[in-house]
Amino acid sequence: MNYDFTGITIHMLSDIDWGGEAGGDWMGIGSDENLSFTGTFDGHGYAIRNLYSETSGLFYIAGSTENPVTIKNLTLENANINSSEDNMAIVVSTILGNPQRVDAGGSASNNPNQILNVNVVDSEANFSGNNCGIIIGGNFQEDDAAKVTGCTVSGTTLNCTATSGTPQGYGMVIGYDGSQGYSRFLDNTIENSTFTATNCAMTSVGMVAGKITGRAHIEGVTVEGCDIELTYATTSTAQKSSDIGGVAGTLNSSASYLVGGTVTNTTITANNYATNMGLAVGRLNGGLVQNVDVTGGSITATYNATADQAGRYGGVVGSFGNVAAKLYNCTSTGVTITSASRVNSIGGLIGGIESKAVNSLVNGCTSTNFTANMTYSSNKAHAFHMGGAIGRVMAKSHITNTTVNNAAINTNCLVMCVGGFVGFVSGDYASVISDCTVNVANIIQASSASTDAKKNFHMAGFAGCIDSGAKLTGCSVSTVRIQPQGRTMYYAGLVGSTESKELGKVKSAPITVKSCSVSSVNMDPKNNRNCNEFGGLIGRLTEGSTIEDCYVSTITAADNGNNEYIGGLVGWLVAGSGAKTTIKNCYVENMNAKAKNTNLAGNIVGVNSATNGSFSKLYNYNV
Repeated sequence: MNYDFTGITIHMLSDIDWGGEAGGDWMGIGSDENLSFTGTFDGHGYAIRNLYSETSGLFYIAGSTENPVTIKNLTLENANINSSEDNMAIVVSTILGNPQRVDAGGSASNNPNQILNVNVVDSEANFSGNNCGIIIGGNFQEDDAAKVTGCTVSGTTLNCTATSGTPQGYGMVIGYDGSQGYSRFLDNTIENSTFTATNCAMTSVGMVAGKITGRAHIEGVTVEGCDIELTYATTSTAQKSSDIGGVAGTLNSSASYLVGGTVTNTTITANNYATNMGLAVGRLNGGLVQNVDVTGGSITATYNATADQAGRYGGVVGSFGNVAAKLYNCTSTGVTITSASRVNSIGGLIGGIESKAVNSLVNGCTSTNFTANMTYSSNKAHAFHMGGAIGRVMAKSHITNTTVNNAAINTNCLVMCVGGFVGFVSGDYASVISDCTVNVANIIQASSASTDAKKNFHMAGFAGCIDSGAKLTGCSVSTVRIQPQGRTMYYAGLVGSTESKELGKVKSAPITVKSCSVSSVNMDPKNNRNCNEFGGLIGRLTEGSTIEDCYVSTITAADNGNNEYIGGLVGWLVAGSGAKTTIKNCYVENMNAKAKNTNLAGNIVGVNSATNGSFSKLYNYNV
C-alpha cells in the first residue's frame, strides 16, 4: 500500500477481521521505501484480527529521515506473517529514522519513531532472513531512534525457518537495532511466547531484542514463561549457535544498557553446539546490565561434544565478550543449567568474563539455589570452569559484594576448576575479588567419573584455580562439601590451587589473601583413591604469596587411607621464584583430617617446599 501519509493520522474506529488466508495476501502499509509510512496510526484500543501475509507485516517500512512515525493503541490478534526476506516483523518490518538523535534521557528537539501500547496476541511469524521480530524487524540508519513503550507480546511464536546458514538478529520486540540515536525500549512485556529454529544454527536471539550494536537502552522489561528452542541437531561444530538470551541475544556496544526487569520461568534449549547463552543476555560486549532479577528457568545444552567444548552459560549473562562490561545488583534464583557436552564455563550469574573484557565490574549481585548438572559422561576428558556465581574470569576484573547462597554443582565426568563462587581466575593482570560470600556449596561427582588413570583438579569452596595473582579480601565460605569419585588434586575450602599447568599451560602467580575465612569444609572422597594437596584455605600455594588475617574453623576429610599433603591452612606451599611467602595472623581450629604419611601433613601447612618464608602469629585449636 503506497501513499504519502506525511502529517496524516489514521484512526481505527472499530475492530477489523482480515479473515486469515481467505482475506488475501496483505501487502503492508508503506511498501515502497520512497513512500514509507510517516504519519500517525492510532488504533484507539481496537484489534486487527487474523491478518495474513506472505510479504510483510502490517507496516512494511515506517519513518523517514525527515519525518518520524507513531503507531499506538493497537492489538494484532492471531496474525500469521511469513517471509523469506531480511528485516521482517508482524507490526513494522523496517524502521527508518529521523536525523536528530534522541539523547540518553530520551528527549530531543523532535520526536523519535514511536510504537506505544501495541499488543501482539496468539500470533505466528515464520521468517528465514536476518533481523526479524514481532514488533520491529530492523532499525538501521546511523541516526535512527526508535522508542517502543508499553507493548506486549503474548502467546506468540517466532519461527526461523531457514534451512542453511546461520541467521542472526531475532527478537520479539526488535530483531536488530544498529542505530546510534539512543533507541529506547521501555516497560515491554513478553509472556508465554516461543522462539524456534529447527533446521539451522542461530546467532543473536533474544525474547526482547536479538542484536543491538548501537546506543539502545532496554528498561523495565518483563519476560515470563517463554521458551527459546534451538532444536537443530548436528554433529558438526561448524554449525554453531551463539549469543542466545532471555532478554537480549547480543548487546554489542559500550552504550547499550539493560536496566530493570524480571525474567521468570524462561528456558533456553539447544541441541547443537552453542556458546554464550544467558537467561538475561547471551553476550555482553560492553555496556551495563543492572537491577535485573532472574527467577526459575533453565538452560539445557543437549549436544554431546567429546573433543570440542561448548559453553559460557550463565544464569544472568552468558559472557562478557570483547569489551569491558558491568553487572550491578542483579539476582539469579532457582536457575538450573544442564549440559551434555564438555562445557567450558558455567556460572549462576555469568558464564565467563573473557580475555578482552579487561576492567569489567561485578557488584552487588546474588546467586541463590543455583544448580549446574554436567550429564556429559566420560572418564577420559575433563569439563572446565564451573562456579556458583561465575564460570571463569579471563581478564582483569573487580568483583565485589556478591553472594552465592546454596550452589549445587553435580558432575558426571572428570572436572577441572570448580568453585562455589568461581571456577577459574586467570588473565595477564590480577583481578580483585572483595567482600564476596559463599554460604553453602556442594560439589558432587557421580561414580561414573571414577578412574585410576585420570584425575580431577582444582576443586574448592570459593575458587577452583587462580593463576593470575588475584587479590582476595574479605571473602568467606560458610559451608562447603566436596565429594569427588576419582583421584583428585588441589582441593580446599577457599582456593584449590594457584597453578594451572593441567589446563595446557604452565602458569602460576603468587596470590594475596586477606581477611578471608572458611567456617566449615568437608572433603568426602569416595572409592579410596588418592586425594592430594588439601588445605582448609588453599590446596596448592605458589611461593611469594601473602595470607593474612584468615581463619578456618572446621575441617573434615574422610580417611580413605590415601590422602597426602594435607594442611589446616595450606596443603602444599610449592617452591617457585624464591620470592618471600608471608603467612601471618591466621588460625585453624577443629581439624579432623589424616594423611597416609604423617610427614606429608601439618596443622598449618601440610608440606612446605618454599625457600623463603615468613610465618608469624599462627595458631591451631582443638586439633
